[in-house]
Amino acid sequence: DEIPAAKTYGIYGWRTETLCHWASELPSHYVAAKLMWDVDTDVDALLEDFYGKFFGPAAGPMKVYFETMDHALRDADHHTGGAFGTTLLYPEKILHQAREALAKARALAMEDPYRERVDIVGLSFAYLEHFVAAQAARTVQNWDEARMEWQKLEEARDKLVAFDPPMIKPDL
Repeated sequence: DEIPAAKTYGIYGWRTETLCHWASELPSHYVAAKLMWDVDTDVDALLEDFYGKFFGPAAGPMKVYFETMDHALRDADHHTGGAFGTTLLYPEKILHQAREALAKARALAMEDPYRERVDIVGLSFAYLEHFVAAQAARTVQNWDEARMEWQKLEEARDKLVAFDPPMIKPDL
């Protein structure tokens, strides 16, 4: 919504600040880039084309996954501007829906490159799940669980960083 609105207000330059989170934000970056070239792009058609070409037989569940995650942010009734609200943005209901969509996608993506792409997104989701769990454990001062979840988060992060190019910013 922001990019077409900016054009109507005469804004012709756009500086985007984002982190290297290809595994979790790929559709958003793709849509933004396309809209910056043509604000009249049909976003729904663009996303259908993207999911089909990028995830092949797993397109349907991956669309559900990304929409679940995107809508969790869009529909939140709060914004903290930082990581402290992550547990509020991604309650168990949202995480469960995302887990189910990824499981369906994995069952359909039997061959590479689709299987690898689904797995990369799955690693990104694991990173988020462990972060949410670590934050929740910290909130109730369960330091052993928080440390265990943080170690799992670091394992997922290290796998994402090992890709060339990295799928997540190395120092997160």
